[in-house]
Amino acid sequence: MLQSIKNFSLTKLHDQIKLPETEFQQWLTDLGMLHRKRTCDCGTEMRKEKHGQYGRWICKKKSKCRKTKGALVGTFFGNFKLSLQQVIQVHFIVFIVVVFYKNIIKIMYFWSRRPVIHINQTELERETGVSVPSLIDWQNFLRDIAGEFCNQNDRMIGGEGVEENNK
Repeated sequence: MLQSIKNFSLTKLHDQIKLPETEFQQWLTDLGMLHRKRTCDCGTEMRKEKHGQYGRWICKKKSKCRKTKGALVGTFFGNFKLSLQQVIQVHFIVFIVVVFYKNIIKIMYFWSRRPVIHINQTELERETGVSVPSLIDWQNFLRDIAGEFCNQNDRMIGGEGVEENNK
């Protein structure tokens, strides 16, 4: 499943989410996120039937058993109250945000430690996975933020007449 979505783009995901419900469910089944087949607790194969929004699985054993399971039971989607499309959207967005912020936090760390850690742009690109032009943009952005902070918080940090705090 992860291999299938590894190189997914936001545009491709948007296209998939816009599919009609049955096609979207089939796509999720092909990814392995929904069951293709199920086995009942009694050991008999189950069949899928239409029931509610997502269907259900029912035991094929004609006599006695006839147990049913919701189509989402035992899947990634089993405990969510959102639609399948909403769950996918939310998780994809969270994934993008985590990856994005992880790289931005690395950039901020190296930028803030620049006087101590001597790292060039190429090494920083390798470390963060962010291109050199983007790194330069982010570093300029961080410099502007720091400059604006200093302009708004004008304080003398050393020199004549400034007491030193030794704790």
